[in-house]
Amino acid sequence: MKKTIAVMLIALLLLSVTLALTQPSGQTDQSAEDAAGSPKAAVAAAAPAPEALLRPEADPETLQKDLAALAAAPRPIGSAGEQEAADYLGSRFSEMGYSVILQPCTNADGQTGTTVIATRQVFAEDADILIFSAHHDSAANTYGAGDNASGAAVLLAVAEVLRSVPTDTELRFISFTDGETGVGAQAYIASLAQGEKSRIIGDIHFDQLGGFGSQDTAAATTDGQGNYLTELLLFRKPSLSLIRAAASDHASFQIAGVPSVLLTQRGRGYLYHSVADTAGQLNQESLVSAADTAIDAALEVLSSDTGSYRALAQEQGQDYTCHVSRQSPIPFDGSPADAQRAIGQAGELWDHREVKSGDLNSTYDTYLYSMYWFGGDTPWNTYCRYRNGSLQDIEIRPAETGGSTIQTRALLEGMYAAPAIEEDATVTWQDSVYGKQITLHTISGTVTVRKFSPDPAETLAEYPVADGVAEALPEEHQKIWDVICSILPQESRRKITRFRLFTDGAGGTIAQAAPLQTESGEADNRRFCLSVDPSDIFDETGSLRDRSALTWALVREYGRVLLEDETQVDRSGTASADAPAGMIADSFRERFYHRFQGTSGDSVRYVCPEAAQDFSQDIVCTFAVFLLGEEPQGDTLAEEKLRFFWQEETMVSLRSAVRETIGLE
Repeated sequence: MKKTIAVMLIALLLLSVTLALTQPSGQTDQSAEDAAGSPKAAVAAAAPAPEALLRPEADPETLQKDLAALAAAPRPIGSAGEQEAADYLGSRFSEMGYSVILQPCTNADGQTGTTVIATRQVFAEDADILIFSAHHDSAANTYGAGDNASGAAVLLAVAEVLRSVPTDTELRFISFTDGETGVGAQAYIASLAQGEKSRIIGDIHFDQLGGFGSQDTAAATTDGQGNYLTELLLFRKPSLSLIRAAASDHASFQIAGVPSVLLTQRGRGYLYHSVADTAGQLNQESLVSAADTAIDAALEVLSSDTGSYRALAQEQGQDYTCHVSRQSPIPFDGSPADAQRAIGQAGELWDHREVKSGDLNSTYDTYLYSMYWFGGDTPWNTYCRYRNGSLQDIEIRPAETGGSTIQTRALLEGMYAAPAIEEDATVTWQDSVYGKQITLHTISGTVTVRKFSPDPAETLAEYPVADGVAEALPEEHQKIWDVICSILPQESRRKITRFRLFTDGAGGTIAQAAPLQTESGEADNRRFCLSVDPSDIFDETGSLRDRSALTWALVREYGRVLLEDETQVDRSGTASADAPAGMIADSFRERFYHRFQGTSGDSVRYVCPEAAQDFSQDIVCTFAVFLLGEEPQGDTLAEEKLRFFWQEETMVSLRSAVRETIGLE
């Protein structure tokens, strides 16, 4: 017994030494710069590597168990699967000793889900509150392991470790319902009293981690700029990249004036929102690493030796000003709520007008923001103008905060180089990659930003392809073709006889394949043209944007070539490729059609959302998931479609060849 007590005392002593060595010193009302240079931060920097110290870590085995339980069924808001996930989370938090509240939330479609709130309270009623969050719902057609059972499982892993760490900071672990739209987080924040909200010092959110084919883990803020939370995370794990991402629940906290950070993966992953997004497809090490990184960063905030972070949090949260980069998406045609979510700021309604013209009534609203534009170091007044609730354009007025026309033009040329159009009173830049047209009015000094949509029908370049090899490519286009060849083996490129480049801007259509035409204008499905958008392959620095998204698009379009060629579709008549009359008798396409077209049953009918568009999309998306995912274990209709491919020997052989080229075998 004495020996056991002695061992326990030594372990506790080592843990206390670890916490002292790995945490920067406490501050009260200090700036982020003061925190970074604090005495304890210097001690931590000089201390042994973290792995050399005894420190609390997430348990991989328990995390895997939680992940499997949470990803056992699809979990759209209001479904039985979502309620089971909420119940599971509530039970796990209760087992850890947290106080649990189940908060119902109903969205605009009348669907009601459950947000799970687990709290570890402390003695002081006015204590700081640190929030960790995730969402546990999924898209309707997927088991949602990556999006977002992964985040919910990491949330549990962090809660398990931090439940017994000494602290004077109140901890809240929240798993939101309807994270796919952000409604759950918005409803939770709206339910808080102002005094309670003012105590929240930050939110660390977990979403989409460890997806198959994704890149490394990143820390994301709504505009890609750092805050004290990202500094703590990067201090603990310098290999983390800092990126911009607004499409998750951390944006709701940022809008509410709370510093927030999202721990997520870079890249969508091969199986994003597909029925093959299962627990077995995730990189478990990435999940454990994300949990440990968050734990390490949290230990600084939770230490009783650390002063309140409230003043710093309020300074960074309530005075947050968005930095708009060239890459920042602007939700043209979206609502004010869409803009706030993308920007991470709540705008001020500046002007409201109603105009009646005949029987039609139109409303015109203008919201005022303060934002940094074009890499400048002074925020400018920014007026977002809406017609009938839809964003039409943005007017920036640099002069209202001391900016000059000369300075504004210099910033624009620094970002976009020479203008596309220069007239007497206006200078215009057209950004076809990110869908913006920027006009500087040289007399007033104002800048107007509008939507710019390049024509995807316009061909940027086109090259012949012979036996799977493109000919006479310049260096910049050869680089694109080489990436394609690294994903599709030569055998799968033999019916591609033309390589075309087009653009509809970054984030649109990545690739598409279509039969060429004969001289008489008929489709010739013995030969195909593969069109790709360079804007979706490489960014302006020449770096590959998202190999997983490109892989998905190319594999899907290869499926189109394979399943719409002359062995599958008869193009001599007038029948559509989606009609049985246009299909070759006893072809794979015809058999798939007769087996599944018109079938009903469970709600998971399609392997991914885009498969629901029409039969052609259904079969080629099923092919892509078959090729990139593993053999299904469930019994949904979507998984039956996948098994139809698995039962075809030639398809299985083809799958192996492509996966070997990609590096999945």
